Amino acid sequence: MGKLNSRGHGISQEKQPGLAADPALATSLMSFDIERGGPHHNRAPRVLPPLHALIAFDAIARHRNMAYAARELGVTRSALTHSIGILERQLQVRLFLRTAPVVELSTAGKYYHDAVHLFARSAGDALFRLSSVSRVPLRLSVTPGFARLWLGPRLQSFVQRHPRVDLNLTVADTPVEAELQQSDIVIRYGRLAPHATLAMPLWRETLVAVSHPALAATTQQMDLGKLVRTYALLEHPQFSWNDWLTSAHGGQWTLQPTLVCRDIVMVLEAAAAGTGLALAPRRMMQPYLQQSRLSIAHPVERPGDYFYAYALESNMTRPPVTAFLAWMSNEVHESAQADLGVFQGAP
Repeated sequence: MGKLNSRGHGISQEKQPGLAADPALATSLMSFDIERGGPHHNRAPRVLPPLHALIAFDAIARHRNMAYAARELGVTRSALTHSIGILERQLQVRLFLRTAPVVELSTAGKYYHDAVHLFARSAGDALFRLSSVSRVPLRLSVTPGFARLWLGPRLQSFVQRHPRVDLNLTVADTPVEAELQQSDIVIRYGRLAPHATLAMPLWRETLVAVSHPALAATTQQMDLGKLVRTYALLEHPQFSWNDWLTSAHGGQWTLQPTLVCRDIVMVLEAAAAGTGLALAPRRMMQPYLQQSRLSIAHPVERPGDYFYAYALESNMTRPPVTAFLAWMSNEVHESAQADLGVFQGAP
């Protein structure tokens, strides 16, 4: 696939010998060639397509979904279809192979979106800086537990401080590298992603065993080995009982948890209902401790991994990205002080 050269002045065909093999892309590139001769030499240079058509194309290509794109832009799906029709007629190239049920870009569409996305984002950011009433979107990808237990209860603070930033939140647990192509900031738990351009550590978690308070009152003094063989075990795959026990107790453990679920909130809810013991990140489940819905079931605790906020280097000068990261850093610091009081009061 052809790409813009390093100076952004055009297509480097010497480094991309396969361009001519793609008829759709070759047709697309010919429409951009307004300075050289060739089949289009007797035509007037093309002007840029209408801005609304470029914005519509960018939204559809990013979301891969017509309904989501229409919701983001506040227009109807028919308006989007009309804008894309204008764009394809002017470019004389097909940008989408299909638009339902899932949007699929053509080869030319993928190439064109690289340039259009940069243009649309830069134009929006510039207007945001210049105008006191313009708005700018910020796309976040956050794991379900982080969204519901930590970020959600605090978002009002960000909205109050930055009322012109429109948050578009995706709840997902997909790999960081894939999400960075669709989102401005990605928040994940676990080992540092190897290919992320920027990774800001938020905090390192501590993993503890928790249960309903009535059950916890009977388990505090139990031998750890007996404890985990007596009661049902609940876990999220990232918080493995067997790994935790190996670290805390030694030996190799092959216990089979009663419940394994990728939604940590469901795991905590099951524990709060008295189903069994859950292995949980201590700071993340702070609301359950505050409300006395869960208690620490055993004094043994082990360090877990970090939560990280990831962003591409090209996004780090964007106003909404820097504002959100600064706000989140402050919230992490303030919540650490508040959580410390809860932890010190926990058994």
